[in-house]
Amino acid sequence: MRNYSMFLLIFAVFYCIEGQAATPDFCSMPKDEGTESDKDIQVYLYYDKTEDKCYPFRYQGAGGNQNRFNYEFYCMRNCSTNAEKLYPTDRTKACHLPKAPGDCFGHYLRYYYDAAHGKCVTFYWTGCVGNGNRFLELERCNATCFGILDKNENGDNDGDVESDTPIGIILGAVLGVIGAIILIIVLVLALKKKPSKSKKTKAKELKHHICPACGLCDPAEPVTSLDGASSPSARYRFLWLALLVMECPHLSSTVCVAVDPSRFPHGSPSSWCCSVCRSNKSPWVCLTCLNVHCGRYVNGHAKKHFEEVHCSPTGQKKTEKFQQHSVCMDCSSYSTFCYRCDDFVVNDTKLGQVQRVREHLQSLENSVMNSDRQRKRKLSGSSSPDLRLSADGEGPPARSATGLRNLGNTCFMNAILQSLGNIPEFSCYFKDLPAVALRSGKTAGRRMYHTRSQGDSSVSLVEELRKTLCSLWQGSQTAFSPDALFYVIWKIMPSFRGYQQQDAHEFLRYLLDHLHRELQGSKNGLPGSSLLPDNLNSGSNCSINGTPTMVTAVFGGVLHNEVNCLICGTESKKFDPFLDLSLDIPSQFRVKRTKDQEPGPTCTLSDCLSSFTDLEELDETELYMCHKCKKRQKSTKKFWIQKLPKVLCLHLKRFHWTAFLRNKVDTYVEFPLRGLDMNCYLLESETSLTESCLYDLAAVVVHHGSGVGSGHYTAYGLHEGCWYHFNDSTVTVVSEETVAKAKAYILFYTERTEQDNMGSVTKPKL
Repeated sequence: MRNYSMFLLIFAVFYCIEGQAATPDFCSMPKDEGTESDKDIQVYLYYDKTEDKCYPFRYQGAGGNQNRFNYEFYCMRNCSTNAEKLYPTDRTKACHLPKAPGDCFGHYLRYYYDAAHGKCVTFYWTGCVGNGNRFLELERCNATCFGILDKNENGDNDGDVESDTPIGIILGAVLGVIGAIILIIVLVLALKKKPSKSKKTKAKELKHHICPACGLCDPAEPVTSLDGASSPSARYRFLWLALLVMECPHLSSTVCVAVDPSRFPHGSPSSWCCSVCRSNKSPWVCLTCLNVHCGRYVNGHAKKHFEEVHCSPTGQKKTEKFQQHSVCMDCSSYSTFCYRCDDFVVNDTKLGQVQRVREHLQSLENSVMNSDRQRKRKLSGSSSPDLRLSADGEGPPARSATGLRNLGNTCFMNAILQSLGNIPEFSCYFKDLPAVALRSGKTAGRRMYHTRSQGDSSVSLVEELRKTLCSLWQGSQTAFSPDALFYVIWKIMPSFRGYQQQDAHEFLRYLLDHLHRELQGSKNGLPGSSLLPDNLNSGSNCSINGTPTMVTAVFGGVLHNEVNCLICGTESKKFDPFLDLSLDIPSQFRVKRTKDQEPGPTCTLSDCLSSFTDLEELDETELYMCHKCKKRQKSTKKFWIQKLPKVLCLHLKRFHWTAFLRNKVDTYVEFPLRGLDMNCYLLESETSLTESCLYDLAAVVVHHGSGVGSGHYTAYGLHEGCWYHFNDSTVTVVSEETVAKAKAYILFYTERTEQDNMGSVTKPKL
């Protein structure tokens, strides 16, 4: 018996050594967050050999070790012995893997291939731990897995998977016994060495822990630090909360002002002028010296003010006691920003100085508004409406337009909301809905919009969106604060929690998806169908994930996916619904040129659409499973548009992965303001339809900056024949030439009606 036990022990040691030798040495290194540096804190993945999984951690920016990866694919391929099973080298093998939501608590819309039914299906990935059957885009999922069917699911098992041999059973039993022995030893040692906690130690534990459902409160497992978490899931929960509520450490040394009314400038804070360039656009007040400067998207004097104080003439950083003037406050939205953290500030000083400054600015704004109202009442009898509506500043006034306050890096949301607000087919429907008091609970014997399966039933995205859209053109010059809508978004879209910059296109997809699902909670799918325009009541049969709703009636279209085998000529057709089209900017237009070089040809929107619908030959990693040849063959793929939507949403792919970085394609794409003809992208059989193939531009979303996680979003919108520029709380009237020169990120085109064709339309000079 002793010899048998010794044999098992030697076998276990040999097995462990053999398994470790196949992986690089750095995979066994512990997680190393590095040392603090001037760089931003970033989230990477490290390999946990005990769990055989990759988990996120915070990297300080310097030092560390090689056990640090950008993506789970590279982490598992380098370190895991199960890498080929989860992330196979042949991507088509991953199409047979089941859906893997993961072990974390994010909420990211992705696609996986359902091999049993031969189609790509949406699912929500939690952000860590999964497999190769996960795609960011529907087109990539179809290109990789189209035509693959799981034989086991169809009852056509050819016996490819061999049954366990006796040797396999013996090895499995041996390893099971060894694992049980090791587990018992670990438990015994843990019970012996477990220290008893004193009352003083227990008093130091956090009162609020992290919940796996909401990411905020978990009484079951106290987590006092990232290293103190007892499991990888608990460590991720702690990391999740830490990233959401990361506090600025520079407030105590920077915010050293007292709320003294005599030290503040006179007039409305939102109209204060920059002390350098005298511009009243985007004013920011320094919370150290109370000087007012313009924001980085005007002339950037607020940042220059920080840099002049923060750095010496030689470029060396000054000592700690002089590192001030880094925190400033937006005079319009009252959000606080720290230039040293390069992020918005969510915390306050111990004395609450930031909140006191915010309240004082609000009181100044309210007092100026009240005095203006009284003055306007006195002059209302003698003043004409045109004089009463005049506004200060450059250019013509933005009549009846209302801006949206920036709640802390929420420009991505403001740009999308302003764009949707300028699409009549969409906004008028929500504006005409009855208030929540008439729609909640039970009305007419059935439940209404509050039925939601994806979150708290006490909130309604439809209701808060209705309130926000109603406020955009109510005639008030005061910016509207969408904090109630943002709260609902935090509740039902966990991935948008916090104050980090987000991708506007990803937010649009999430917003439309959740609106669609919430509207499906009604009995008929299209509640209040009498409120729908006639052009939406007919022909809106495009359904995405079930019953059609207002979302699919407006944005829903159908793609025709055609794949041809190059060996036997077999043709496969498939129809996929869509809410928007993501277009690549052709590679020949992405070449960066110096100032000395002559400018190359201009990329047009037609070039991007043609690249999307052109015939494409699939490469070796995307071989098509031909049912006639009964093996994977080279093939061609082509997209047609089977059915055009009422509102055509075009997303230009400006962010591309290069190695480990996501770079921005800053190429200008020329787009028409009127008369976008989509007829040549339709199926030939569809050209005889009476539906219009001409589209006119309604709104544009623009990204300013170099990265998807940074920069700023603004929007252009057409309202009653006039173009407006929406920059958070600031709204200005602009010309068509200004809109045409914008580097568009998302374009919203509305279908031209017969009434539009009758009107006189002059095309802009592009």
